[in-house]
Amino acid sequence: MAVRRVFKMADLKRHCPAPGVCGQPIFGERSMIALVEFAPNAVAPSHTHPQEQIGIVTQGVQLLTIEGETYEVGAGDGYFIPSGVEHGSIAGPEGSTCIEVFQPIREDYWRAAQGMDAAAPFT
Repeated sequence: MAVRRVFKMADLKRHCPAPGVCGQPIFGERSMIALVEFAPNAVAPSHTHPQEQIGIVTQGVQLLTIEGETYEVGAGDGYFIPSGVEHGSIAGPEGSTCIEVFQPIREDYWRAAQGMDAAAPFT
């Protein structure tokens, strides 16, 4: 996989795995980062994936549920979701924006960025 070194967010494809939840991923060789925007009250359904996930909320508020425990996270708050752990979130009434890192790369985001399965849902 050829890895770009500089990115303009306006040029990146958006991947929307759930209604009102859209991310713009940037890929490295073994990890990825995504700017994820949640519309007001948007729901990222409960799901798992084999990647570790680390995030920071940059705007708004989310109710983040990790292994059945719900946390209110707002601008400036961070979170860690281990590999294989069930999680989901609901954006607050103003929506929210997060920066999320995944390691290794999420294949669904990679396929969407390549124009395959552009509407792939969370798995």
